Amino acid sequence: MPKAGYPLVVTLAEAATDLQARADQAPFVLIALPPQTDRVATQAIVAEAKKLACLDPLRLFVLGHGAGTVAALRLACESSLGVAAVATVAGSLRGEPCRVPWLDMRGDSDRCVPPASTSALEAWRVGNHCDKQTRVVRKTGDATCHSFDHCALDVQQCILFGVGHIWGSIEACGGKEPSGFNVGDWAWSFFQGHPRKL
Repeated sequence: MPKAGYPLVVTLAEAATDLQARADQAPFVLIALPPQTDRVATQAIVAEAKKLACLDPLRLFVLGHGAGTVAALRLACESSLGVAAVATVAGSLRGEPCRVPWLDMRGDSDRCVPPASTSALEAWRVGNHCDKQTRVVRKTGDATCHSFDHCALDVQQCILFGVGHIWGSIEACGGKEPSGFNVGDWAWSFFQGHPRKL
């Protein structure tokens, strides 16, 4: 067991994610919930998990997928849980920004989700005092990931070129499966680098 306790990752996802395989290897606890789970219910589930496992209070992370992205952003910004960082995958970007590190990942050929809103990204950039300039933090396989410079708290986006609805229905949403880039691994890597600051 890690000295400070186990990190906790809560997913609000409309399909199975590849974080389960990562949780079997890395020392973190995973709670997988349906995308429509509301904030109050999620907080109660996390409170119960804290009774059952030794959890690191500075390493609570949330990942939203598809229909769960809005709920994940609200949980990160509006709950009393003290979320350290949030990641969104293949979902709509709505809601007010907040001072939480954020990673967004999406396929540019996903017909089931509208393109990422430039205004949403801009709001998070401004809210975290980032410069307008970005730098490439990873380029591999289908994916290119950018991070805004000089942020108070990190804001990143990964675009997977030619890829459809990540962890979802390629047949219904178009595009292809990701190649050479593991979405769950990158989310976990982002989380590892962003414990909550006191």
